[in-house]
Amino acid sequence: PQSVNELGGYKVQGRDADAARRMIEDARALESDYVVTRNEEMAHALTRELTRRGHETIAMVNFMHDNTVAEDRHAGYVRALDEAGIALEPEYVITDTIQGPEALRMQILALLGLRRRPTAVFCATAHHAWFVAEELQRLGYTIPEDVELAVVDDNRMQEQGDFPILAAVQQSYEMGCIAAEMLRKRLQEPGMPLQQVELGYSLNFEPSA
Repeated sequence: PQSVNELGGYKVQGRDADAARRMIEDARALESDYVVTRNEEMAHALTRELTRRGHETIAMVNFMHDNTVAEDRHAGYVRALDEAGIALEPEYVITDTIQGPEALRMQILALLGLRRRPTAVFCATAHHAWFVAEELQRLGYTIPEDVELAVVDDNRMQEQGDFPILAAVQQSYEMGCIAAEMLRKRLQEPGMPLQQVELGYSLNFEPSA
């Protein structure tokens, strides 16, 4: 609630780069309660593991950078590539602008159809990883032998899929509980000090293929 008040009301989510950048700047400037995962660190750890396994063409599928989660996960991906001496190539980065499942599938098909196809894909969400896995299997590729997947797994994809993946697992349930308690306290005591919590995560790495 205090975030909405600070911004002077609700804002329409941006759908172009300039609008997204302004939203991120506004969000980072706010002094408000929050509970988040260490998103940059988590994305960096997953991408670094892919580079450690020898991958040099690593793609990323992410939402548009109109929120701090998407931007921080992109930053972690870029940092790990840079540390490994791998140049960031825009053609390997898919931005899901939420135009529907078919639009996302077409983006993934274009990625997999590149002359220099990525050997690994870092998916910022399990939602994206399911789409990538489905298209890989439909095209006859094997995971992880042909393309290895790394994912921020917040809905137990690693347990449900029939293929090995690299996963960073968030504390989603705990995050929801803490956020609800924060809100309850804020409503009861509007003037209380800020509550800002960063949660950890666990890394579950399957053996290399």
